[in-house]
Amino acid sequence: MTTETGDEMHIQRPVWKNELNITTVIALVLFVATVGGWFYTNGQTNQKYDSWIANHEELHRDRMAVLTGQEARTDQRLTALEAAARKLENIEYRMTVQEQGSANLAKSVEELKNTVNSLGTDIRVIREIVERSAGPPR
Repeated sequence: MTTETGDEMHIQRPVWKNELNITTVIALVLFVATVGGWFYTNGQTNQKYDSWIANHEELHRDRMAVLTGQEARTDQRLTALEAAARKLENIEYRMTVQEQGSANLAKSVEELKNTVNSLGTDIRVIREIVERSAGPPR
């Protein structure tokens, strides 16, 4: 670059000053506060998270205990129901046997009745034969 007089103008290199001004101090304090706040907040969040995890695990343990108790009661009830079902099956079998026995007994009684009726008829015929062969009554 040239000036009006024709001389070249030289740009001077800035000189580094090692001084501390208020803006730098404020910036450093704010940076440290930001980083410190971040660590503090992260620490609080981790504590809350760890606390939540512990509470949640306790909830799962309690729920597992409740479910185990319910399963045990359900197993007991199923065992009792199975025993009752076996009793009902036994009673059903016995009823079937009794019904078959009753049917056989009814059949036997009917046969006995027919036999007695047949014998009654035979006895009448025999009586008439004996009365005729004995002759007239005296």
